[in-house]
Amino acid sequence: MIYVVGIGPGNPKYLTNIAEDIIFKSDYVLSYKRVKETIEPMAKIIEIDSLKEITDFLNEHMNEDVDISVLASGDPSFFGIGEYLSKRYKIKTIPGISCVSYMAGYENISLNDVTSISFHGRELNKDLISNDKLMIYTDSKNNPDSISKWLYGEGYRGKIVVGFNLSYDDEAVDRYEIGDDIEIKSDLNLMYVEILNESN
Repeated sequence: MIYVVGIGPGNPKYLTNIAEDIIFKSDYVLSYKRVKETIEPMAKIIEIDSLKEITDFLNEHMNEDVDISVLASGDPSFFGIGEYLSKRYKIKTIPGISCVSYMAGYENISLNDVTSISFHGRELNKDLISNDKLMIYTDSKNNPDSISKWLYGEGYRGKIVVGFNLSYDDEAVDRYEIGDDIEIKSDLNLMYVEILNESN
C-alpha cells in the first residue's frame, strides 16, 4: 500500500497518532529534506529531492508486498502532493494539520469565509483575489514583502499577518498593513490578508 502521510505544520507534536502508526509500520518512508528533519528521530527516512525520485521509487517497488509512506508537510490534500500521486497510483491519504488550520487557530480566525490560494510558482494574478479574507501560500519570489507591495499597487488596503516557521520553536507571527515593507524571517511562511477596502 502507498500512503501519503500529512505530518502537520512541522513540529512533531502536531503529528497525528494514525500518521505516526503508519510511518512506524511502513517498510519504506520517503521524504523531502525539511520533512525528514522533523520525522527522522522516529523512523529511518529515504531522502528524495523531486517528484521524479518519488515516482521512480514507487514504480520500482509498486508490485512488491510492501507499505510505502510518502511524507508531506501540512495536509497532503491541501496544495500538496496528494492530488499528483492520486492520479498515478492507488494511494491512501492520511490527513495532517495544515499551516492554514494552525494559523487560523493561532489568530482565532474563522475559516468559514476565508479563501486559500497559492502563489507558489505562479504569477501574481488579481483574478485569484476572489475574497476579502485570504490565506496565501508563498515562495521565495512571491514572498510576503513582494505580495504586500503588489496588493498595494493593485489598490488594495487592509491588514496582513505573516507566520514564519509555524509550530517550530523559532516561529514568529508579525502584523502589517498592506503595502508595508515585510521582513522575511524565513522562506517557510504563510500570509493571512484581510482586505478592508480598495483605493480605486
